[in-house]
Order: sequence, then structure tokens, then C-alpha cells
Amino acid sequence: MVELLQNKFDDFKHRIEVGSERFTQCEELAKKLIANDSPYISRDRKTPGAVKVYLVIWLLVSLTVIGPNSNTDDDPVEEVALRHAHIRDCWKQLLDLMENREKRLQAAGEIHRFHRDVAEALSRIQEKNAALPDDLGRDLNSVLALIRKHEGFENDLVALEAQLQVLVEDSARLQAAYPGQNANQLAQQQEIVLRNWTALQERAANRREELQSSSDLQRFLTQEVEEKFKQLLEERQKLHTSWQHKKVHLDQLIDLHFFLRDAKQIDTISGSQEVALANPDFGTTVEEVDAQVKKHDAFEKLLGTQEEKVVALQEHGDKLLAQNHFESATIAKRLSEVVQRRNKVHELCGNRRHRLEDALLHAQFVRDVGEAESWIGEKQKKLEAEANKVEVNSMEDKVKKLQKHQAFQAELAAHKGRIDHIKDKGEKLVAKRHKASREIKSQLEHLLAAWRQLLQESNNRGRGLEEAQDILEFNNQVEKIEAWIRDK
Repeated sequence: MVELLQNKFDDFKHRIEVGSERFTQCEELAKKLIANDSPYISRDRKTPGAVKVYLVIWLLVSLTVIGPNSNTDDDPVEEVALRHAHIRDCWKQLLDLMENREKRLQAAGEIHRFHRDVAEALSRIQEKNAALPDDLGRDLNSVLALIRKHEGFENDLVALEAQLQVLVEDSARLQAAYPGQNANQLAQQQEIVLRNWTALQERAANRREELQSSSDLQRFLTQEVEEKFKQLLEERQKLHTSWQHKKVHLDQLIDLHFFLRDAKQIDTISGSQEVALANPDFGTTVEEVDAQVKKHDAFEKLLGTQEEKVVALQEHGDKLLAQNHFESATIAKRLSEVVQRRNKVHELCGNRRHRLEDALLHAQFVRDVGEAESWIGEKQKKLEAEANKVEVNSMEDKVKKLQKHQAFQAELAAHKGRIDHIKDKGEKLVAKRHKASREIKSQLEHLLAAWRQLLQESNNRGRGLEEAQDILEFNNQVEKIEAWIRDK
């Protein structure tokens, strides 16, 4: 409510301050008119008639400020002076009323704030009263905790006392500033606060005495309890130690069984894999061997995934050995057996991989030799067929034969890389001491002999077409020269 009145007064005061400019202008104009120095009268028009006219104008303006109060038929200068004095009196009265109102609002605001502070102080005192418990603790530790808590409570009271001291000082200042009924009300409010504060301090002091007495009692009882409790702790420690030893033994026993179980599973897997790796069947054809290679690739991937189990077993065994397990010798021996057998599986896997690679290489060699011999046989038959044909005499037919023979030789040259590749495979197998090295050498020698014979027969066939070769080369040169002439 006080704040609302203060806001309204501030708005009113602002409007008065704005209106003061108008009052100042009016007052300055009145002074100039009385002194016959109006800015509305030019130098050559300062005549009594003109002065009267502008005095009348000022009076009309002043009527809008304080309303009609005189007759314009009187002396204008005197009328302006009277109006001027009246306006000043009204303005001063308005400022006095505004100043008095401002002081009253200020006093009401201070008293209102004091009443609010009193209410807040009483509320805090009541909160502290409600927060003061009656519990005195059940043992020494709980009593000491309550004493520490009460010390914190008393520290809060010190801070509250400082606030109350400020409130008492404000009360004394306000009573001196606003005597009478307001001062009596302020004194009553102060008395209520101090009475409640005194009661709170008394309760706090009684609480401290009660806690101190409870502490003394608990200290006396604690000595006997501590002796009994010490004996109980000793017995409990013995029981705990025995239980801990038993627990360690049982935990190690469980760990041992888990370890042996995992080792047995890995051994079982290793046994089945050893049997699979010992299989001597690698296939005879390229397709069969390739199928065995793919099967072995899948086996190696499976072996890699199973390696995690071996690593986990090793970590478990090392952990048990680091813990000085009561069966450390058994664990170390079993772990060594599993790891050695697993290494053997990896070794067998690698050996089978090499043997499969050799088997695949041998199968490819056998296949390629067969295909190459078949191809060489076809080409030999083709040469024999050409040799058995009737000899031609015309140059045109000889050139055709030469061109056909050149195509045949180009085909032989293109096939030379395959023969060399087959030769490399065979030599590689022999270098690796393949079990079929003797057969490989024989097959390779037979193939190379057939290849050399084919080349020899092809060369012999080409010698008979030397004349056609020269003519063909001459024709090629002529075609090149004619093409060059056309370009030029």
C-alpha cells in the first residue's frame, strides 16, 4: 500500500516539475510587463496603449493558471502585480504541501519497513525455537554430535542477535523521529521481539547445560562398555580371520575347477583338430584341391577365434599362480600341457597349409601339362596337314600360305609364356622335393621336347616360303610409300 502511494506521489511530483517551467515563464513575463520591458512590444511601439494591450494578453494567459480573480478594467500593471503575487503564493503553497506529503510518505515507508523487519525477526526466532530439539543422545558419540550441532545453532543465534541489534537501533531512531502514537507502537513491537529473543536464548542455554550433563553421563558409562566391546572385537576378529581363510580356500578351489574345466575343453578341441589336420587326402584335381584349400581357410579362421579361449586360460592360470594357489604345481603343469598341444595344432595347421599349396601347384601343373600337350599335338597335326597339301606354283598362293604360316607362328609365340609358366611350376615343385618329383621331371621333359619339336617343324615350314616372304615385304614397303605419297 505504501509503495502504491509512493508511486502515485512520484508521478504527481513529476507533473509538478514539468509544470514548473510554465510557472517560470509566466513569472518572467510578469516581471517584464511590470518593468515595461515586454518582448512583445517593439521599440517604436512602447506606448501606454500598446502596453495596456499586452498586459491584458498576459492577464488572459494567467487566467488559465489560477482562474479569474480580478477585473481587467483596473490598471493593467497593478493587475499584473497582484496576479503575480497571487500566483507565487499559490505555487509556494503547492510546493509546501508536496514537501509535507513527501515527508509523511517517507515516514510511513520507514515505519512500514520497520514493521516488516519485526515480522521477519519474529519469524526467524520462531523457526529457531522450532529447530531446537529435545533429544539428548543415546551414547557418547551421538551426544557429542548433538553438542557440535548445538554450537552451530548458537553461532546462528549470534548472527541473528546482530540483526536484532540493528532492529533496536532503528526502533530508537524512529521513536525519536516520530514521537507520539507511532513511537508507542514501535516500542511495543520492540518489546515483543526482545521478549521472544530472551526466551529463545534461555532455551538455548538450558539445552547446552542438558547436553553437557548427558555428555558427562555417557563418558562414565563408555569406559565399561569399551572394555566389553574390546573383548567382543577381539573374538570377532578371530572369527573373521578364520572365515577369511576358509573363504580364500573355497574361492581358490572354485577357480581351480573352472581352470581345469576350461583346459579340458581346449584339450578336447585340440584333439579333434589334430585328427582333422592329419588327414592325408588333398585331392587329385585342381577343383578337389581348391575345395580342400577353402576348407582349410575356414579352419584357420576358426582356429584364430578359438585362440581367445587359450589366451583367457593363460591369463587365468597366471593369475592363480600369482595368488600362490595351493595347487600351483598342478595348474602350471596343466597350463603347459594345453599350450604345448595348442602350439602343436598350429604347427600341424601350417604344415597342412604348405602341403595343400604344393598339392594345388602339382594339380595345376598336371592339368596345364595335359592341356599344353594336347594343344601342341593339335598344332603338329595342323603342320602335317599343311605339309601334305599339293605344292602351289603361283606367287599369289605362296603369299597366302606365308600369311597363314605367319599367323601360326604368332600363335606359337603367344603360347610361349604359358609353356614358361608350366616350366616354372615344375621346377618349383622339384625344388621343394615333391614326392612326385620324378614324374614331374619326366612330364616336364616330355612337354619341352614336344614344344621344341613343334618350333623346329614350324621353322622348317617357314624356310620353304622365303621367296613369298620377300615379295610380301616388298608389297608392304610399296603400300607404305604409296600411303606416304598420298599424305603429302
